[in-house]
Amino acid sequence: MVNSIELSFGIDRILRWEEIKYAAAVPLITIPCLARQLIKSAEVSIQQQQHDETSPKQDFTRNLSRNRRTQFNSLQLNHLEEVFKTTKYPDRHLRVKLAQMMKLDAKSIQYWFQNRRIKLRKAREQAASEHSNISSDEFSDC
Repeated sequence: MVNSIELSFGIDRILRWEEIKYAAAVPLITIPCLARQLIKSAEVSIQQQQHDETSPKQDFTRNLSRNRRTQFNSLQLNHLEEVFKTTKYPDRHLRVKLAQMMKLDAKSIQYWFQNRRIKLRKAREQAASEHSNISSDEFSDC
């Protein structure tokens, strides 16, 4: 009678261990099928990662991390325009005072002034180009 020995692992695990040991000992070049499978699985994981990066869920969380756009009411805009008439470049102290008075962020005030200066510059450029077009039209009739 043969005594049976209780082992903590079965024959399936032993056979799998031999496969792993063999695959580690033999270079991938000699096992083209295994190499192709590894390359294919790597490509699939890269494609899955790229797909996950462009998923709507991730876009939504990316948008949440950005600052919200500040909504100025008409009273705030009127007050900012009045200040803009007196100074185009308010210093930090003035921006902080305006922000406290309007219950806004000082950075929002800074961005508003930057955008307003750009708007003014574009309006001046457009007016200058329209003026040059009018004067060139007057000379073309001669």
